[in-house]
Order: sequence, then structure tokens, then C-alpha cells
Amino acid sequence: VDGVGRFRCNLYRQHRGLTFTARHVADVIPTAAELGLPGCLREYALKHQGLILITGTTGHGKSTTLACLVDIINRERKANIISIEDPIEFAHQHKTSNINQREVGTDTRSYPEALRHIFHQNPDVIVVGELRDSESFATAISAAGTGHLVLGTMHSMSATAAIDRTLDSFPVGQQAQVRAQLAEALLVVFSQRLVRRATGTGRVLAWERMSTSLRVRNAIRDGKVHLLRGMMQMNMEELVSIDATLADLVAGGKVAYEEALKYADSPTYLDDLLKVREAGETAGGQL
Repeated sequence: VDGVGRFRCNLYRQHRGLTFTARHVADVIPTAAELGLPGCLREYALKHQGLILITGTTGHGKSTTLACLVDIINRERKANIISIEDPIEFAHQHKTSNINQREVGTDTRSYPEALRHIFHQNPDVIVVGELRDSESFATAISAAGTGHLVLGTMHSMSATAAIDRTLDSFPVGQQAQVRAQLAEALLVVFSQRLVRRATGTGRVLAWERMSTSLRVRNAIRDGKVHLLRGMMQMNMEELVSIDATLADLVAGGKVAYEEALKYADSPTYLDDLLKVREAGETAGGQL
């Protein structure tokens, strides 16, 4: 890598000895346009309360998207931002907001311990690098429901799976109460994948979104989140399937069809969307 930069590193033992991995972390936080994020995420990031979840699998850009949203708040809003990260990747500077980054292992022992005391630190915005356990989820949901904006990442295969995983982290006896709290606190679940470009060089963002609405809140509260997956194929404003963004990428020549199939939720729905886009282009050409 040219010049001096920051790296996310890990050292571990294996049977041949020690192994070291390092990932370069950019000094400049990418903009939403550079990342290919939809404009609605900025609107959610600038709200004053609620829960924003960025989900996906390992290595698909969740931390970068989270850093971008935090930077939007930092630039455009006067707020006290407290982040808990393991480790700190993007180093933020004070801008319009005041931002305090705490690293697990250095500034606090664990996510639960940091979150246990966070309300005494007068936060307006709480950023959790990764939501992993019921205690962290409970604090995040409670904070989002009591006047704070909470942003966090978690591992899940889809937006709806994120809700299921959140609820499954709690004992069965608590899940009804958590469903009610989550239904009221949730702003948006944004699930993303980085897909190889058709040129073979670099990756491009494909995403799906589940935003709050009466329909979504009722499904979460009633334990019927699975029904939302089918609704994602019905062109509802608050529910956007990853198949829709994959179809746009394929139709635009940015991603090969075979590559899109690897990440499609429903290959049949992806094919239907591509036929609609092809028919629209044909009709436009005839006009």
C-alpha cells in the first residue's frame, strides 16, 4: 500500500505456528455516493431517535457503511456521538458533532459493559460496532425507544433474518416483550452484499431494505416476519428485495448475471425483474 495508513490486524495460532492477517483501512471515509448507498439512508441517519441496523455477512462492507452514516451525522448535526467498536477502524474527527470512539479491550472490557454505563455519558447518538448478544440488543433497543438514535451492525443473511436473529438471542419468555419494543424502535434494516463487477475488477454494492411502517411493525409484533419476505416481491415502498437491486446492476451491465445468481434470494423473481427491465428498454427504443 502506498504511503502510511491504518490496518485492521489479527494474529492467531495454528498448527504450523503463527498466522497474521491485515486489512488496509482507508484514511478517508467514502461518501454515500461512492459506496452506492440509497439516499433514504441519509434521511434515517439524521433522525433523532430509533434503531438503524446494517446487516450482512463478513467482509461485505458493513463497517464502511456504518462509518459513512456516522460521518453524515458528524457533519450535518450537532450531537454527542459515542461509538463502541472492536476494533476502531475509521478514526472520526470532531466536526459539527462531538464524537467519542471507545475500543473494546482498550477503553472498555466488552460491548455489554460499555453499553451498561453509556446513559451516564449523555449520548445523543449511540454507535455499536457489532451487536452480538442479548444484553447488547436489549440496551440498543431500549436506548432507541427512549429518545436516542442507535446505529449498529450485525451478521445476518437478509433484512428479515436480522429480526429473527435479534429475537432468538433472548429467552423464549422475553421474546414477546422484545418484539413489541423492537417494532416501535426500528427505523430500518439495511442488508448488503458486495458483488464482483462484470469487468472482474472491484466490487459493487447490492442491497435490500426493510423500513418501518405499520405493516412492518405489525409483522414484527405478531411474530410474522417471515411474511415480509413474500411482500418484498410486491413493489412495496418500505420493502426492497436484494433481487431488485441485483436486477438493476445486471441490466446496467455492472454485474454479470451468473454473479448475481450467487446472491439472489429468489432466482425466479430475479429473472422476472430482468424480463420487465428488458421489455421496458425495448419499448423505450421503439418510441
